[in-house]
Amino acid sequence: MAKSAAVATAPAKKGNAKNTGKNPQPGIGARFVAYLKGVRTELKRVIWPSREEVVNSSIVVVVTLVFFAAFAFLVDFVASNAILGLRGIVG
Repeated sequence: MAKSAAVATAPAKKGNAKNTGKNPQPGIGARFVAYLKGVRTELKRVIWPSREEVVNSSIVVVVTLVFFAAFAFLVDFVASNAILGLRGIVG
């Protein structure tokens, strides 16, 4: 088999960014500060729920949780008794 005659070019060095006139990526500190400014701007746009809305939503969540916990308990209880009853008949 013959080897490919393609010529590989050397990758550009990191230090060449200053020489080509391109702005290098800002440091991690500057990017973090920019991120925090963006977060602050977005939080100013948030429409926060009232206390009454939070209480009502919390009540709905708790009632739903209790309902599904009771439902899961009931299904488990019935299934366990059914399996134990079948074992008693078969065994």
